[in-house]
Parts: sequence; C-alpha cells; structure tokens
Amino acid sequence: MASELKQKGAAQQMNLHPVLLVYQNTAAFSFPLILAIGREPNSSGAIGELVGKYDWRRHPRGFWATANEVVAETVRLEAREYKSECQRRNASPVAIANAMPRCAEEGSRQQSNRRSSTTLDEIRQHLGNLFKHTDILNRVRCVWLCGLEADVFGLSKRLLRESFLGGLPTICLRHMRNTNRPKIREALGNAGDEVAGIKEIFDAFKQATEP
Repeated sequence: MASELKQKGAAQQMNLHPVLLVYQNTAAFSFPLILAIGREPNSSGAIGELVGKYDWRRHPRGFWATANEVVAETVRLEAREYKSECQRRNASPVAIANAMPRCAEEGSRQQSNRRSSTTLDEIRQHLGNLFKHTDILNRVRCVWLCGLEADVFGLSKRLLRESFLGGLPTICLRHMRNTNRPKIREALGNAGDEVAGIKEIFDAFKQATEP
C-alpha cells in the first residue's frame, strides 16, 4: 500500500509544472548559473516540487528563450550562435523559476485574479519547494528578478532576499519578452559588475561543458 501511494504521488508530480527548470543535462554539471525568476508559468495546472527541463525545440519562444538571448547579447554572441553552443553542449547557464505558485496562461485574463487570490502560505510553500533544490541553487551566482515590480510579488521578493539567494548579485529586469528588450538592455547597461559576472558565468559554462 505504501509503495502504491508513493507511485501515485510521483505520478501526480509528473503532471505538475516543475518548480525549477534547467536546459537538458545542466543538472549533471557543476558550472555556475544565472537564476531568472519570472512571475508564473504561462500554462495551465499547478506547480509541483520537482526539477524539470525546458525545451527550445518544442517552445522556441517565451521566457526561457528570451532569458538565454539576453545572456547571448550580454556576451556578444548572436542568438543563433549562442543557442547552437547550448545545444551542442546539452546545457545552458540559465535556470528558470517563478515567484508565484499558480500557473496562468498569458492572455487568459486569469493572471491578475490568480495572483491576488494566492495566499501567503501558498507562496511560502512554493518557495520552500524551490529552496529544497540546493544541488542546483548552490551553483547560482546571479539572480534576475523579472517583471516583479507589482506589490503582489512583494512577499516572494522578500523571501528570496531572505534566503541564501539574498546574498547574491541581483538585477531587477522587466518581464522576459522581446518587446521589453530595450528596457532590459538599459537595466543591464547600468548593472556594471553584475554584467561582468554574467560574462564570467558564461566562460565557466563553456569551459566545463567543452565536448
């Protein structure tokens, strides 16, 4: 009976959106990471406790694609060249998480309602699930808070800053979509040492994953 319950719980988790996303075999390496934290997943359903993988082939546009393209621009690579490097190495220096515990499809008009109706305990539990993954989060050297300007994200930002991520260089950026690229570029242009850190992360990524 206990085994059946464990299997059922694992199956349920498989149907939930991961609490943390990396690209391909990133979790198998030890190179440093950039953690880009968005608002909530642009999908349906709930967020679980597991680490998952993002897939450029199935979803070539969106939050994680833009976040990686921002890294590409920062290290002065064309987006296509950067993406090819990541695909060749089966890894990326960008990990993805979310501030809120509920998914909401963009354009569904549910985002605002779901954010405002989320309880403080749900947010605490969600971020607690994220912080369990110390094997990956201990590799983070830079945190991006993306599109979290509104008051509704206040508790999430406070808990992130009070966690072990709080001592890391943090850059506040606009939401990761292409229409925001000029504002993102401007913020990074004012980030100084943090931008130098992004270049160091990328260099370490290349060295650690050289085929």
